[in-house]
Amino acid sequence: MDDPRSAIKLAAEEPTLTPFETELSQALTTAETPHSKDVPVMGMFVPIVSQARTALVFAEDLESCAVYVNDPGRRTALQSWKYRALDALGWHVHPVPESSWRQLVGLEQRAAHVRTLLQTPKQFSE
Repeated sequence: MDDPRSAIKLAAEEPTLTPFETELSQALTTAETPHSKDVPVMGMFVPIVSQARTALVFAEDLESCAVYVNDPGRRTALQSWKYRALDALGWHVHPVPESSWRQLVGLEQRAAHVRTLLQTPKQFSE
């Protein structure tokens, strides 16, 4: 039947990524790296996950609350704790600081950067 009242259309929920995380996701897509967005891993929100590589990609910027407002070059204690906990669970954690990301020009250069990033083992320091 074509009764408009019979079925409720449910909109698909869009991932809630920051603009920087969206840029990272686009670069991963260009680099042909399968990934998911907005995935809970052991109860922790992770914006970008590559299950195939057991890799987690984190954007480190103010909007994602990964760095301090008064010191954008330093990650928050909570973010450091997340990295250590996820690393202990066997995930490869790859933080991407916004300052280094902004130095890359164009999608192809950013895609090459994330390819290289995912091929290296541990990417964060305590």
